[in-house]
Amino acid sequence: MVNLTRGLAAEWGKHGITVNAICPGYFWTPLTKATLETDWFTEYAKSAVPIGRYGREGELDTVALFLASPASTYVNGQAIAVDGGYTCI
Repeated sequence: MVNLTRGLAAEWGKHGITVNAICPGYFWTPLTKATLETDWFTEYAKSAVPIGRYGREGELDTVALFLASPASTYVNGQAIAVDGGYTCI
């Protein structure tokens, strides 16, 4: 997805179209519930995610709003991680 985002951004930028990706970390959803609620995975998240928890409802919203707003008109080809710091370690 990251390379697709970059490729499309490079191709479509000349047409005034920006392409970016939101890369979420671990978020509780009905589909992830069975995994995220296990003791093992809860302990893993505490050690592997610098913030020490899963993402909460609404924490992806601000990135989506930013990318949809005029404030991001020069942002193109970016994969923005919203993962509590998971990808920095």
